[in-house]
Amino acid sequence: LVFLSETASAYRMVINGDGDVGIGTPTPGARLHLQDPGSVCDFRLQNLAGTSGLWKIQADGGLGGQGASLVVYSETAGAYRMVVNGSGNVGFGTTTPQEKVHVAGGFLRVDGLANEQAYIGGDGVGGVDVVVGSANPAVNTVVMWNKATQQYMSTVTRTLQITGGSDLAEPFDMESGIEPGTVMVIDANKPGSLLASDTPYDQKVAGIVSGAGGVNPGLTLRQEGKLDGTHSVAIAGRVYCKAEAHSSPIKPGDLLTTSGVAGHAMKATNHEQSHGAVIGKAMTALSEGKGLVLVLVNLQ
Repeated sequence: LVFLSETASAYRMVINGDGDVGIGTPTPGARLHLQDPGSVCDFRLQNLAGTSGLWKIQADGGLGGQGASLVVYSETAGAYRMVVNGSGNVGFGTTTPQEKVHVAGGFLRVDGLANEQAYIGGDGVGGVDVVVGSANPAVNTVVMWNKATQQYMSTVTRTLQITGGSDLAEPFDMESGIEPGTVMVIDANKPGSLLASDTPYDQKVAGIVSGAGGVNPGLTLRQEGKLDGTHSVAIAGRVYCKAEAHSSPIKPGDLLTTSGVAGHAMKATNHEQSHGAVIGKAMTALSEGKGLVLVLVNLQ
């Protein structure tokens, strides 16, 4: 089936025996084959709300000098929306895509199977970082996950800045009801477990339960299935600790050890007994009674 212009003596549209439709060519090579003898061939999508063209899909002779290109062009906005260049690179917001998918001036978003709304891009603040995150307010974790092996993946970076906490912690099993800030010692009867301290200068001291005073763990170490636990215990860094000043007032710089008051620290005044029983150094003072002291954990 042929539509022929008698005045121009040219083929306008051809439908061949295979059902292929050609516009501008008498020998269509696809279901819809558009060909323009000039430099541009376009397929226009009409705006149903009016009479002017809203979009057009256009093949031209090398947009940006990168070989033949296929572009989606907004006629109403007068701007390119998507470009596929001669190298097969796809660009959004740019006419010269430099990678297989190149998004310029915005974010690349994937909603995910549970509407995680993951994205990668830049927020334009300072131009010194890349933002990887989510547009969903309920999502607060980024996971490196291998879908094929169903396992977490390793992450390699030069430096790591942590802004959500101030101590290095490990999860340990312990009895229920233990509060943050409690001084913990090794449980000799349960390998790998801890219990609250209750003996002065206990050389089994292991750390302080994280989370007191609103200070959370900054980094937690664990191996799932082998070294799991119910409570995060600070083994380094800064953490608030339960302390008592009955035996001696505590001032910044004092070495702290276990106390006879369950789960509390006290000032280490006996240097011979302190060896192997020091939790760390006090960074705040406690002149009397019991309270929370900020401790720089340094077991020794």
